[in-house]
Amino acid sequence: MRLEIWFSQSFRTIGIRNSKFVARDGTFDQIGLMNNTDTILGMLLSTGRWPVSAIAGVAAALAAVGSGDVSSSKLISLFLGMWLVTMSGFVWNDIYDADMDRQAGKMRPIASGELSPQFAAFATVVACLFALVLTLSTFGASATLVLICTMAALLLYSPFGRVHPLVKPIWVGALCMSPFALSSVALDLAPDATILGLGFLFIVTRELLIDLQDAESDRDWGVWTIDQLLDPKFLEYTCWGALVLIPTLGALMASGIWSTALLTASALANAIAFKIYLAEPGRGLLLTRLGMLFAVVAISISLS
Repeated sequence: MRLEIWFSQSFRTIGIRNSKFVARDGTFDQIGLMNNTDTILGMLLSTGRWPVSAIAGVAAALAAVGSGDVSSSKLISLFLGMWLVTMSGFVWNDIYDADMDRQAGKMRPIASGELSPQFAAFATVVACLFALVLTLSTFGASATLVLICTMAALLLYSPFGRVHPLVKPIWVGALCMSPFALSSVALDLAPDATILGLGFLFIVTRELLIDLQDAESDRDWGVWTIDQLLDPKFLEYTCWGALVLIPTLGALMASGIWSTALLTASALANAIAFKIYLAEPGRGLLLTRLGMLFAVVAISISLS
């Protein structure tokens, strides 16, 4: 919480606020930070899907732990760099998809008009510049280049996905491998290609399942995804089966005891999520985040 307060106070001192780019008097609001779009950090936390983005940060940072390099500066730099960039990517997506979200009834802060897209874009620039400076000062040019490539891929995701929706899940899968790419370059690690491949398939499968929930609104906008080309029930059950099978295969192939245990936990979490999904689809999909967290932690600690 102190770190969040420090960021918010720092950004506040340079007069960056939602809707107005001028300083405004007032005491710092510690209680409403996570629901407050009036500061840069508050906007990122409320709009940048911070729990999912934090998984990317944890994935990058835990690779340092797995490699035995646990210096606090490296852990913080890897986590913050990937976390801030990933949250910025979600904000860019919300800016680009504001009209679609509005029509689909997804009244996110930008789509509802609560948050101005100009401020949101400016805030992400500040966050990304901070991430780049932090990465450059800690790891040097090569790791910074990986982060720049990640930013470019996130920025292009929405327009590319609108033009080529059939390959959007693959793009997401590749993006989700970026924390491991950053860690591998920053710490000179050699990733396990097999485990990474299974992780990629896991993310692609989960993205297909998520897209299935948006098939109707996508169709209204003339966006044809693979979910609309196959029988919905067949695709739904195939994806859920894969979300259990993929981490199970990973557990059988993993060499370390912790990776095996975490991948087994991922498979079990997804099996429970499927059971919940049958009664409450929204809650079931949400629980797949837990399975994803177990999987990315397993991949992180498998880097050597």
